Amino acid sequence: MDRINNLKEPTLFSKKEELFKLFEIKYTPPLQKFEEEASHLHGLEEQIGKLSSMKDDLETKVSELKERTSLKEKFSNEIKGSEDKLAKELIISKEIIEELLLQKKQAELDKENASMELIKTNEAFLKGAMHYKKKVGIRVEVNDEDDTMIVQFLELHTADDTICHIKLKFLDNNWELLELVPHLTCRDQLARHLEHTQDIRGFLAHTRKLFSANLGTIK
Repeated sequence: MDRINNLKEPTLFSKKEELFKLFEIKYTPPLQKFEEEASHLHGLEEQIGKLSSMKDDLETKVSELKERTSLKEKFSNEIKGSEDKLAKELIISKEIIEELLLQKKQAELDKENASMELIKTNEAFLKGAMHYKKKVGIRVEVNDEDDTMIVQFLELHTADDTICHIKLKFLDNNWELLELVPHLTCRDQLARHLEHTQDIRGFLAHTRKLFSANLGTIK
C-alpha cells in the first residue's frame, strides 16, 4: 500500500474504466476484489477471536467438572457424560480454529495479490497517460472530489499563450461538457452532441480540430 501512496501522478480509481477506454488500455477493475478480500480477512479474524474465547470457556468448564467429580461421586456418570461432551466440543472448536487460520493465511495472500494488481493497474494508467501526452500532445487532469476532468491540448495556444483546453464532468456513466477555453461559438452544439452520443474519443478529436481551425493552425 505504501507504493500506492508514494505514486507522484494522480490516481483515478473512481473513473478509471472510462479513462482506460479513452486511452485504449485494457483494464480490469481490481479495487472491488481488493476491498472484498480485506473484508473477508477482517471477518475471519473476528471468528477466530470468538472461537478462541469459546475454547477458553470450554476448557474452564472441563476443569470445573473435573474438580466437582472428586467431591460428588454419586453424580459421576452425569459429570463424565458432560466431560465427554465438552471434550468433543473442544476438539471441534480447535479444528475449526485451525481451518480458520488456514483461511486467514489464504485471505492475506489474496489481499496482497489484489494490492499488487491494483498497483500494476495504476502504473499501466500512468504509462498510458504519458504515452498520450507524448504522441497526441494532450494532458489529462482529474479532480475526484467533483468528478471533473480537464483535457489540455499542449500544442494549441491562444494569442495570450493560454493552452486550449476543455473541462468535462463524468457522473453516473455520462459525460457532460462544462467549459471550452477559448470559447467556441458552436459550444452548445458540441455539448448536445456529446450528451447524445457519449463518444468521448470522437468528441476530443473533433474539438481539437475546431480549436486548430479557430487559431488558424489546422494540422
